[in-house]
Formats: sequence, structure tokens, C-alpha cells
Amino acid sequence: MKTQVRYLIARPIFQLLWQKLLNLATMGMNIGGGGNFLKSGEIWVIEWLNKTMANNSQIVFFYVGAHQGNYASMVLEKIGNKVKLFCFEPSPSSFEALQNRLGKIENVQLFNLGLSDQEGEVTLYATGRKIASLYKQHLHGENLENYQEEKIKLVTLEKFCQAEKIHQIDFLKLDVEGHELKILDGAKEKIKSQQISLIQFEFGETNISSRTYFRDYFELLHPYYNIYRILPQGLALINQENEGEFFRVTNYLAVSRKLAI
Repeated sequence: MKTQVRYLIARPIFQLLWQKLLNLATMGMNIGGGGNFLKSGEIWVIEWLNKTMANNSQIVFFYVGAHQGNYASMVLEKIGNKVKLFCFEPSPSSFEALQNRLGKIENVQLFNLGLSDQEGEVTLYATGRKIASLYKQHLHGENLENYQEEKIKLVTLEKFCQAEKIHQIDFLKLDVEGHELKILDGAKEKIKSQQISLIQFEFGETNISSRTYFRDYFELLHPYYNIYRILPQGLALINQENEGEFFRVTNYLAVSRKLAI
């Protein structure tokens, strides 16, 4: 039956129509809608988090790739003093701006570090548009002469938590331009033990440069977490079969199976 239908409709004359319908469908799924936290559904997630953990005396929140603190400020506004916010920003220039904005807030701790699957020092590539990535290919649309290189320090999430004596993370937010999987690889024991209740990560164009696929995230997380695509006003449960590999910036939420929602 599928072969017959395909034969009838897969014709050159219909291709523009199918392309427009595909674009409409991905918009309806919020695929490609993750670039602006004000519109992506991320505010809805934080409001939902606050309600879900209403009985918690404290919410331990890790934000990796905090940049200059816009999203972090929103979290503080929505959750208030109940959140204990750990912000990680490896770029010295962005970290200075982050310090100026959030450095005096009592329930915020700032770290001039990046997270990865191993410790070390690497080069971060930045541009005049304040975009930074460990993957130079991601910045291919920028003027090559405008690259700024910054040496940054990396640690693993596991070792950081051991040093800081942190057992449970309630929410881990990753916004690191394609490096998300490496960070999760450096947190495998916490993932297996579900000592991270919720993990929000981006997937999109930057994963082309880091050569990672949605399937990689799914295989790492799905044994222990249910995975949802974030919508402007809710969540859509997904599985490997129905998601596919769309390299357009999209936010996902992995929810520990220990957490009833």
C-alpha cells in the first residue's frame, strides 16, 4: 500500500507542496523553535519545575553555558530564593559580564569553567556576535579573520560534584553549542543512578559540527529517563522511531523515571 501511495504522490509537481507541509509540520512540533528562551517553551518548563518541586525546600540547578546571565536571571525571577543556582561559563569575557550581573546574589554560585567528558585545557572560538563554540566549523558563517581564541578549563560533572559534595542535581540545563553529549558522557554514573532529576539539552545545527546525533542522546538517556520535546506550552513525549534527525535548534527535556509527572 505504501509503495502504491508513494508512486502516486512522489512526483515533481507536488514537491513544493510537500516541502511547505513539512515546514509547517516541524513548526507545529517546535522543531527549530529553541533559539530564544522567551518563546521556546523554556519559561513554561521553569514554571512547571517550580510546581513539580513545590515540596522541595531547595532546588539544585546547574546551568552550563550561562553566558551573560539572561536565562539565569529568568530562573531566579520564577523560582526565587528556593533555587540554588550553579552557573558555569568558560569564556573569560562572558564570565566577567556574568559576575557583574549575578555575582552578588546569595543563592548563585559562578564558576569560570566548562564541563566535558574529561579534564583539560582547550581552545574556545568566539566571534564578534558573541557566539562561542569549541567547534570552529560551527562558526563557518562568520568572518574567519574575526575569530577570537580563548583558552578555557574543562572538568567533568562527576568530579565537580565530588569536590563540591553535591549528591543530587534537580535540574541540569545544557546550552553549549554542540558539546552537550560530551558533558553527559562525563556524568554517566549520575545518569545511571538518576542523581540528576531533569536534564534539558539542545539539539540542532551545532551537532553537525560536533558530529553527534539525536540517537546518541537517546541511547545514553532513554534507559533511565523519559525524553520529551519542549513545546511553547507543554511537552511532547518522543521515542527514537518518531523523532528522526532534525538539525534545527530544538530543546529536549529528559525526565528521570524516578520522578512522577
